[in-house]
Amino acid sequence: MDAMSVGLLFGSVTFWNFGVLLWLLAAALPAASAAIADGSPSAQPVPVILDTDIGTFMDDSFALAMLLRTPHLVLKLLVTASHDVVGRARVAAKHLSLVGCDAVPIGIGVPSDNGTGALFPWAADYDLRAYRGGVRSDGVAAMWEVVESSPVPVALIEIGPDC
Repeated sequence: MDAMSVGLLFGSVTFWNFGVLLWLLAAALPAASAAIADGSPSAQPVPVILDTDIGTFMDDSFALAMLLRTPHLVLKLLVTASHDVVGRARVAAKHLSLVGCDAVPIGIGVPSDNGTGALFPWAADYDLRAYRGGVRSDGVAAMWEVVESSPVPVALIEIGPDC
């Protein structure tokens, strides 16, 4: 991890709070997965669309990491929301690429202005054309296609702003 990544990761969060957050997330995941598995052992993973304003703070990055580690959910599409949606797509693509999940398609959402987030400098050099999962310029149409093509209901997880 380079100095920029460390600074962005810990710049607004104390090491103590970050450690407690990681511990709580790690402790909760196995229990949640076991509880769901006990309820329906033959259930197929639920397809998910994640609508996110990733890149401003670390909360959406943590949510994305938890989603990717949850065995009963499968990310079918990530759509960026609010402000500089292309910059947010770069952040998401870099995150997904670094953890080996770069087959997940990314949809560009509707921009609201060109505001930036704390993680934008970290991903500024990421070329979206190189993203293996593909980046769709019309995220709303991409969402519709995922829903229409799925044989089972698709869950929409909305963690972007509501305005």
